[in-house]
Amino acid sequence: MKFQCWRDDNGLTFAPIETIEMHKRRGLMESDAEFLYEVEADSWNEAMQKHYDKQGWGIYRPMLEDA
Repeated sequence: MKFQCWRDDNGLTFAPIETIEMHKRRGLMESDAEFLYEVEADSWNEAMQKHYDKQGWGIYRPMLEDA
């Protein structure tokens, strides 16, 4: 699964591509949002760790385990 990170005046949005596209269609992201990067992962937790790595935030500690 592919996940993307975007930045606008409201901050960062990191989500699966399908969610990003829905946010754009519904106007939940600013039209001039800046694309930062894309990662591939098999789970949300794996995607979040890759996101944390890119941001330099250390180890992602999930609240819940993947189902």
